[in-house]
Amino acid sequence: MRASGLGEERLDLMFRLVERLDGLPRHIAVHPCGVLLSDATLLDRTPVEASYAGFPMSQFDKDDVEDLGLLKLDVLGIRMQSSMAHALTEIRRSTAWRSTSTTRSRCPSTTRRPTR
Repeated sequence: MRASGLGEERLDLMFRLVERLDGLPRHIAVHPCGVLLSDATLLDRTPVEASYAGFPMSQFDKDDVEDLGLLKLDVLGIRMQSSMAHALTEIRRSTAWRSTSTTRSRCPSTTRRPTR
């Protein structure tokens, strides 16, 4: 780090800031590709908190989800996203199902944006 060209004062400041960050929650974010699969009772069985955009986020981490036997998808590539889009198209084609946005309103903590 000394070879970075930063003076001792700047390095001290950086380390003080890093020490202040230690211990802050690091889980309050939406996994951009993580999806829990369930029927409408998921919000009754999963502790949730609101994302910044107001969507329900599970408070379980990936290990908790697996231990509880919940189904999860990690949609990490374009192929998987295309597969999900195809599945929704087929469901719509073969049934009367239509997507609704009731999930957001069912989660009491998602009715308002979290404060910073």
